[in-house]
Amino acid sequence: MTLDLKNLSELTLVVPSYNRQEFILRLMNYWSGSGLKLIVMDGTIIKIDPSLLNKLLDNIQYIHCPTGIYDRLKISINFVNTKYVALAGDDEFYIPTALSKCIEELKENPELVACCGRSLAFYVENTVINGGVQYPELDNYIIEDNNANDRLLFHMKNYAPSLTYAVCLSELWKKSLTCITNKEYPFYAAFELQFEMLMSFAGKSKVIPELMWLRSINENIPTRGTDPSLFPEKIFSDWWINSEIKEKKLFVSSMALAFEKMNSGLNINYQDSVYEGCNAFRKFYEYHEKNNYKKLLKKIILKLLPNNILKIIRNYIKEKNRNKPSDSMLQAAKKLENSGVFVDLKQLIKIESIIKKFHQIN
Repeated sequence: MTLDLKNLSELTLVVPSYNRQEFILRLMNYWSGSGLKLIVMDGTIIKIDPSLLNKLLDNIQYIHCPTGIYDRLKISINFVNTKYVALAGDDEFYIPTALSKCIEELKENPELVACCGRSLAFYVENTVINGGVQYPELDNYIIEDNNANDRLLFHMKNYAPSLTYAVCLSELWKKSLTCITNKEYPFYAAFELQFEMLMSFAGKSKVIPELMWLRSINENIPTRGTDPSLFPEKIFSDWWINSEIKEKKLFVSSMALAFEKMNSGLNINYQDSVYEGCNAFRKFYEYHEKNNYKKLLKKIILKLLPNNILKIIRNYIKEKNRNKPSDSMLQAAKKLENSGVFVDLKQLIKIESIIKKFHQIN
């Protein structure tokens, strides 16, 4: 495959953010002059000082929009005018060569609607950066059934977040976001679930064996409780079983309408497809919850402990041991490389340097 980084001009990255302006600036400086278009949707009440944005090149677009995450995502649709688009985290990094290869995959295979690379987590302690493989289930993950229903059911039965942060065809990405942002449903990670369902129904997708996505594990406490879909305790399985009939019917009808817009002309009942997809995911989630004995034991222990002890334990876990990997970032990348995944080490070292410098200053 011939690789031409000029194809990055055909890609837009959309970055929703809230109260993380130092990290927005880090990301905007990283992508400034790269060729791709970066759109930052900042929901922070006070906007970034314009003097801090003056050195950024024209491919960076900062939009101050102090409103909810769904409103910001809905507004972002109007700013995407490239053939390809991807969602990106404000404290995370994508590797340019991997993004370029994803675009080439989409160009060479018109049946694909999305393409993603592998993921590595990084954990910062002082100026030491450790790393570990993130989402190992994405190894050789491909959704390739010709039938839309079969793709949906395969994906929801074997759920892996392969689409939400993938490089997507903009036309279908926009249709997905138009549906999702019309109403925010009160279960955790509603956006991700709906997006994964919609894009898997729309067409085929794959994860290529190349490191693309660097996930920040501990630089920020995850945004929680600011929107109806950001309460971790409100899981989809409970909502799906116990939700009010009117709300559930609205969810199904809106998803079915989006299914039809994204893959029209099929001789199927689109609402049945939504029910089947949601039930498949619910069974997947419940199976893994029941078979995760460590989680079950943890829940039992936590129920028996007094609140003051619980608070100490939770703070300790959050601040000290939350998903902390033991390898250095480069050691983790080498392990990924030894498993057959291509790693752009030059770019990885550059990103590691940016992260170290950021924490030295801050």
